[in-house]
Amino acid sequence: MKRDNPEGRIVLQILKYLHLKGHYCGKVKTKGSFIKQGRFILDRYQMTGLPDIFSFSPDSIFYAIECKAGKNNMSDNQVKFSEVFHLPPTRIFILAYSLEDVMKII
Repeated sequence: MKRDNPEGRIVLQILKYLHLKGHYCGKVKTKGSFIKQGRFILDRYQMTGLPDIFSFSPDSIFYAIECKAGKNNMSDNQVKFSEVFHLPPTRIFILAYSLEDVMKII
């Protein structure tokens, strides 16, 4: 995790909470493949707009959680993903600016 990364801190807080709730969950890596000198190459077949966290609850609900900090907004691809993914009650998309946003829903 980068130093002083507010979104990274939110992701870790949410993952710890979900683990305590018995969820099978993890971060989604969307940067591509890393190469020398800290750079990376995007895969042209990589799906864009994926959320930061995927989580399966003990009662079989699939959550996609996009974490944002400050006044950051979702990209157009993230908005499109949220619209396609969100299908209550089995698939829930959450836009989280804090752990409390997730705790209200899960």
